[in-house]
Amino acid sequence: MIKEFLKEAIEKNIYTKDEVIEKIEKFTSANKITTNDKIELYGLMGISEIPEIPIEILKQKKIAEIKSMCNAEILSGFESTAKGGVIAYYGLSFEDQINIESLKNNIALGLIPDGTLEYYAKGQHCEPWTNAEFLSLYVDAMNYKTMLIRKAKDLIAEVGLVEDEAELEAIVW
Repeated sequence: MIKEFLKEAIEKNIYTKDEVIEKIEKFTSANKITTNDKIELYGLMGISEIPEIPIEILKQKKIAEIKSMCNAEILSGFESTAKGGVIAYYGLSFEDQINIESLKNNIALGLIPDGTLEYYAKGQHCEPWTNAEFLSLYVDAMNYKTMLIRKAKDLIAEVGLVEDEAELEAIVW
C-alpha cells in the first residue's frame, strides 16, 4: 500500500524529488517497504544508483533513535536505596510515573498519614513506607529520569554539529 502510494506520488509529481527520496528512506528505515521496493521506486524516478542519503535526513533518524533509546531506558526502571537503605529496582512505566507523582502530591498535601503508604519494588509485595522514604524514592526517580533526558539532549546537540555520516555514526546512546 505504501509502495503504491509512493509510485503514484512519483507518477503524478505530487512531491519534489527530494521529498520522495525522504519518504522512501523513511519507509525503508521503518521496514514499511523493502530494499527491492526502494530500488524500484528510485528507478521510476530515473535514478539508477541509489543516492547518498542527505545528512539532514540521517540526523533526523539519529535524533529519533536517541529519543527512543532514552524513553526505553526511562521506562525500564531504576535502582534506589530509598526503602531502608537496601538497593531495589523500581518500575518507571508511564503508569508507575503517574502513581509516583500522585503519591508524592498526596504526601505534600498531607493526605497520606506517615507510615500508611504502601508501595513496592519490582517483583516484590507492597509494604509500608514512611513518607520520607517515599519522597526519597520520588527524588531518585526524578533524578534518574532527568539524567537520561539531559543525556539525550546533549547527544541531540552533538547531532546538530556533525558534518558527515561517519561523525553521526560515532554518536551512540
